[in-house]
Amino acid sequence: MNKYFAFNTPQIEVDPEFNNIFLVVYAILSLMALGMAVWYFAPILYKKRKNNIAAKSLLKNSIWYDLKETELHSGDNKIRIEPKSLEHYVCKITFNSPNKYIDDYAVFEARDNAVSLAKLKESRRGVEQAVRRLNDKGRKLGLKTDLFKRSKERTSVNDEYRLRITRN
Repeated sequence: MNKYFAFNTPQIEVDPEFNNIFLVVYAILSLMALGMAVWYFAPILYKKRKNNIAAKSLLKNSIWYDLKETELHSGDNKIRIEPKSLEHYVCKITFNSPNKYIDDYAVFEARDNAVSLAKLKESRRGVEQAVRRLNDKGRKLGLKTDLFKRSKERTSVNDEYRLRITRN
């Protein structure tokens, strides 16, 4: 007896029509598998694409202040703010808490941590002018109205833009 007896199989005579039927069944099963894969993965890919589009549109509408680069961003547009200026400190404080009014004293305190009342009275107008310059720069960014509003020596983000502010 041959040692490969178990693997020695006789040749099978297959009808050519049977081969064609097998090929058609194989093609149908392959198409069904491809269709099921598309059925399963298409919603996943669509959701990712939809989320990417939503994130990009949110980014286009958002307003933020970059502390490291000292730039004010509105969507794709940006304007450089001079570091360690009153404009920088107004942006830094108001963008940290956009829902609150920020006193002028808090801006001076952030600038040099020790401001006398006499110095506060002398330079209160400096914060007003810084806010006015920031509003002008905001218009250059494409904003239609003022970014900041003033009320009795206090500064806040305008209600129109408050919801669009994002933090880094």
